[in-house]
Amino acid sequence: MVRRARLVAEGDTLTYHDEHGGTRCWRTGACGEVVDAVHVDVAAIDHDAPGTGAGEVLGDGPLGFVDLRARDFTSVVRIPLGAWTPEAADGPDPAAALRLSGLVAATALLGLPLRRVHRLSDDAVDPMLRDIAEGRESERTVRLSPGHRLGGWWTGARVAASLVTAVALLSGIALRGAAPVLVLIAALALAGTGALDLSAHLAGVLRDRRSARALPTQAVLRPSPGGPAPRGFLRKALLRAEPEDLVVVDQTGSERWLPRSGPERVAGIAVVSSGDGPRWVELRTEDGSCRAALPWDAWFAGPGGGAALSAWAAHSALPVDRDALDLSRGGELPWTFRPLTRDQVLVRRLLRPALPPPGTRPQLVALSALTLLVAAIGRTPAPAAAATAGTVLVAALGSSAVSGWRVRWNVRAVTPVPDDRTARGPAA
Repeated sequence: MVRRARLVAEGDTLTYHDEHGGTRCWRTGACGEVVDAVHVDVAAIDHDAPGTGAGEVLGDGPLGFVDLRARDFTSVVRIPLGAWTPEAADGPDPAAALRLSGLVAATALLGLPLRRVHRLSDDAVDPMLRDIAEGRESERTVRLSPGHRLGGWWTGARVAASLVTAVALLSGIALRGAAPVLVLIAALALAGTGALDLSAHLAGVLRDRRSARALPTQAVLRPSPGGPAPRGFLRKALLRAEPEDLVVVDQTGSERWLPRSGPERVAGIAVVSSGDGPRWVELRTEDGSCRAALPWDAWFAGPGGGAALSAWAAHSALPVDRDALDLSRGGELPWTFRPLTRDQVLVRRLLRPALPPPGTRPQLVALSALTLLVAAIGRTPAPAAAATAGTVLVAALGSSAVSGWRVRWNVRAVTPVPDDRTARGPAA
């Protein structure tokens, strides 16, 4: 499960639900398309055969992927493990990631044997490398991706607008500005690129607000810190109980969607204490594994914080163990345990998950400046192109300035007030 995309194993059928509501099914077993599953541990293969580049060719990051295979051992479905494991960014062991993704339980339920591949010499690797080398992989294999919040339409439209800008601008330069219509086309395409960035941001804001309004007030728990905390943390961090998922949001707006059903579901809340009182709160699975850890001082030490936790747990039907043992064994706790960082690089990473990739703004500045220059010094005046490119340049520079101010504003520590904790829904 990743956001609204999920894989469901039921009986002898594996069903993929994408985030737009589409479905696709595969039968397993003696009469089905899929007969076994293989987890390819890319990091281990790289370690086993350094310098071969096999791991890079196989791709999909250090956690590797799971292939569901047909009788002739060709891949029917490929599942990139990093994209389907909420804890992937924490750098878990591939075996742990395989379990946390739910694929171990899913393959067992479907009756599919699952084996892990660690070596380049394994007989399961050869056909994969051969298919990639001969370009047949995409024809045979359905690659399951949970998708991106911006969607494929945004990526395609933005690439097309960038290409039109580049081609028209280079043609205008080659003609030394003698064809002002080309420069105007470049400027208009550039303006379209900026409009796409803005539309993606606004769409994300509206989507989050609609999602927040659809939930009852008691389904959302905001932090109640015991002292001053960064504004970004107070505005964005929350726990949200969706019908099928529990969502943890940190101070940057990054989300982690954890299941409420299945063997790796969040089954309870554990309050870990010491002689000085509560230290942190864990969202734990049935077997006691921690899927998220929240420091008590940052989330619940303020007025009404403990009561708010109890009310949220009751609404979410999660038992609370207030005398839980520390099962971390001195190891590092998972994501969200240090949400009060004032590292501007981390906060700048994405102030909202709906924002376009950070690299797009410098591209806009550079292209708009070049378009403005060509329109201004070309042999034939192009006032419309110059005005359009100038507007895009000012907007991009202004956006950069506002973004820098937002970073400084969000990391500044303030004393929380009740409005900071009770405002409904994610902040814009």
